[in-house]
Amino acid sequence: MSSAVCGIPPTNNVLLYRLTTLIMAGLAVLFFVLRMTATFKLRLRWAVDDTLAVASVVFMIPIVVVIQLMMDNGLGVDLWYLSDKQITEGFRLFFFLELLYLTARVLVKCTILCFFLRIFSDKKFRLAVKITLAFNILIGVAFFILCFFQTTPLSFFWVGWQTKEARRVMLGIIRLTLPHAALVLALDVIVLILPLTQLWELGLKLRKKIGVMAMFSVGILCWDAGE
Repeated sequence: MSSAVCGIPPTNNVLLYRLTTLIMAGLAVLFFVLRMTATFKLRLRWAVDDTLAVASVVFMIPIVVVIQLMMDNGLGVDLWYLSDKQITEGFRLFFFLELLYLTARVLVKCTILCFFLRIFSDKKFRLAVKITLAFNILIGVAFFILCFFQTTPLSFFWVGWQTKEARRVMLGIIRLTLPHAALVLALDVIVLILPLTQLWELGLKLRKKIGVMAMFSVGILCWDAGE
């Protein structure tokens, strides 16, 4: 109300968020289709990373749906314009979005790491990939459990904002988000660097070697963007 009196227009980023989500999801599906097309067209043997890629896309679908539902319940709009029902439903959807995202993130990283195991044969490198794979799964499982049990009772996550302990809900989200983001960023850097150590050993001229490494890195980033 005070914003309206001061002539400040209400924030409404729903269309922007909706288009961004759908475009990114569309690109992820496109990359997935291209990958599957190459697999079948070249008659490549179906591998573990192919199965994980399918699972990643399967989990992406409900993530996109939940985000759309969150926008229907006020995501992208100033909080003070929302009804109590919309706020509660928004928190409920966000809770499920967290769990879906954590699962999809682990699957995407596992897909990339299993792909490395399929194409590189160096023993030391494969050991490093397996350790990274275990680290990725460990992070995923640990934060999934922490996320699921971050409030007691469970429903307090989406109704707690109406109580005097609303601050506890917000702090709980922040305490999980920041360390998870730091660990995931470190994992992203490791996953990006790992194949470069092998590509550098290729018997190519420096210019071609850099080109191959850049192409490989872009491919990883494009697939990881779906995360």
